[in-house]
Amino acid sequence: MMKAILFLCILVCTASAQLTIKRTYSGVSGLYSYIKITPGCATSDQYGSNDCSWPYGSSFTVNQSLTLKNDITANTKLTFKANVAGAIPVGPFVCQLCGGNCTITIPIINQKFSFALPPCPIRASSESSVLPPFTLPAKNPLPVAAGVTVEVILTGDVTSTLNFTADFAAISDPELFTALMDIYVFRGLRHRN
Repeated sequence: MMKAILFLCILVCTASAQLTIKRTYSGVSGLYSYIKITPGCATSDQYGSNDCSWPYGSSFTVNQSLTLKNDITANTKLTFKANVAGAIPVGPFVCQLCGGNCTITIPIINQKFSFALPPCPIRASSESSVLPPFTLPAKNPLPVAAGVTVEVILTGDVTSTLNFTADFAAISDPELFTALMDIYVFRGLRHRN
């Protein structure tokens, strides 16, 4: 799911000299998520690290914890919308979090992606993990800068609104961008029974 939704973002966000990310959560109910990223983050709150920035060649580690307080059923929906470089809207896409399939169309390339969702229900549970360290490339291979703003809204058995901004006056590794979006946006959505 994440890779399909982020395909366009990855095409645009593949260059520069530093990566900066900021996020806000609101309306959180039925779940708890905490992401700690070290080093590189200037602030933190009840959801973890924020206002993070890394120069090329630097490394960081991620500790994450997710608690689903409620079972997730087919009544729970995810709405995803983004804007790339302030000019390319992506979405909104609306999908269930479990049961059935989700189909989205990426603008500009007009490519449809469809993927199976985990079976319902996704049981209430907790998990914690430490992800392998990430290392940014030593230098920028392309002189292109871009930014991405993302809004993810969960409604139903759990609720949350996440606003995420990434300024890519700095990133040249699409896999790292995908991993960062996974950390901040999709980590709990791939949680299995």
